[in-house]
Amino acid sequence: MSGGILEFLNELPESESLAALTEANSQRSLFVFKLKESPQPFSVPIETFKDRKAILATDKVDITFDLLQDVTLKFNVGTEIYFIKTNLKRYVNRVCFDMTTKVMQLKRRKEPRFLIPNKWPQTASFLCLNKPTFSQKVKCQVVDISLSGIRIEFSQKDLKFIRDEKISLQFQIYKRAEMVLEASCRFFMDRKEQSSIMGLEFEALKPMHQEKLASIIEDIQNFQIIQKK
Repeated sequence: MSGGILEFLNELPESESLAALTEANSQRSLFVFKLKESPQPFSVPIETFKDRKAILATDKVDITFDLLQDVTLKFNVGTEIYFIKTNLKRYVNRVCFDMTTKVMQLKRRKEPRFLIPNKWPQTASFLCLNKPTFSQKVKCQVVDISLSGIRIEFSQKDLKFIRDEKISLQFQIYKRAEMVLEASCRFFMDRKEQSSIMGLEFEALKPMHQEKLASIIEDIQNFQIIQKK
């Protein structure tokens, strides 16, 4: 723990690794890496995907490197930070890496997050507060929760978010009372053939909201203790 922020690296499954790379490409995210042959780091976006390779836009960069060295690439998708440790390769006059390489996500949270048990009953939906043309409720699933935020999944593919867009989230988890909270988008990923993921930070929490969130987390912790026995 550093400065009250929890940090750890989480290895993503293949589908989420590919989704992160695809989203990085659509956002023109820069992939930052250093080579032993150069004192300065390189920062280049993905140019295209081909033959299961992510080809970097290195046509205007003079890069000489040992093909055997391990290289760590860092990139962002929105506010989320990812790392890839791999060997770079040559593809025609470009530099590339295999798309099958594992992607690690840096998890940084003000508060620890707790996964909602799969078999727990829940209902959840949200309203878009910054999209006046999209006024109907969107059904979603709560994936995890903390005292300061929540992660949801939803299948509606014509709906995308950017950082700081606001929603009104209504949810009821397990045996606790229903809650309605406003939240701001901190992370969004469109996973193409899977549901979209959005990380949210709660806004203007009142003491009663904090108590209700703490009760949900206490339920999850008690459930985890029972499962371990």
